[in-house]
Amino acid sequence: MNEKLKKPNILLYSLTLPFFWFSLGFFMDYFFTSKRLGSLGFIIIIFAAITLICWHLSRKFGRHFMRSEKVKLIIYLTILAVICEFLGIWYNLSLESTPKMGASTLSLILAFTAATDALLISLGVHFIGKRMCNYFLSKDEQANT
Repeated sequence: MNEKLKKPNILLYSLTLPFFWFSLGFFMDYFFTSKRLGSLGFIIIIFAAITLICWHLSRKFGRHFMRSEKVKLIIYLTILAVICEFLGIWYNLSLESTPKMGASTLSLILAFTAATDALLISLGVHFIGKRMCNYFLSKDEQANT
């Protein structure tokens, strides 16, 4: 069967996001204990995950993402990012130095976090994914000529 006709396992591809998330988190916690990356760290994680996903897709399948694959990737990455964000919020709330919050405040924070994650991931998959696939496909094309 032709490699281009095979379907990539988008769920496995999306697992790169928590890998980069926890790797960067452990790296920052080990080497820079008093520093937090915040939104910049999230953007770095998205960029790294999408770059690795596009590299593998371009190399193995020699094509761009299909529309359905992009939608699945956005959904899976958003769900995993929200889970990672919620774990981080839960951890910070469990610390004794964190002030107690009401349920409405916490709900607002969680909703805003989920919406921001979904927006950044959607933009990343659409724009970064397209550019990275173009880059890796053209690089493979140049290597084959």
